[in-house]
Amino acid sequence: MSTSNDEATISGSVTLFGKKATSGQVIIDPSNYKRPDSAPRVAKINEDGTYETKTLVGDNILRVEHPSLTKSRDDMPTLQVKVESGGTKYDIVLPDSK
Repeated sequence: MSTSNDEATISGSVTLFGKKATSGQVIIDPSNYKRPDSAPRVAKINEDGTYETKTLVGDNILRVEHPSLTKSRDDMPTLQVKVESGGTKYDIVLPDSK
């Protein structure tokens, strides 16, 4: 489990159903039982499909919120990424579920 309270940048692009997302947000959650009070970070998805924000170094859970995805927060796809101290590029590609 990650215990670091150091921050680093996470950035990348978001592709949904084979196309770059042009809206929505990426929720990055660094909390775990060793840092339970760590607040989630929110990165807006830009018109070019990119996102960027700072989060805590170590394991983070990512969730994409977008109008084309199911409305139930519990049903949103989640991904796990390890954020490195020098920053991490993480492209999110969610396949077509049809």
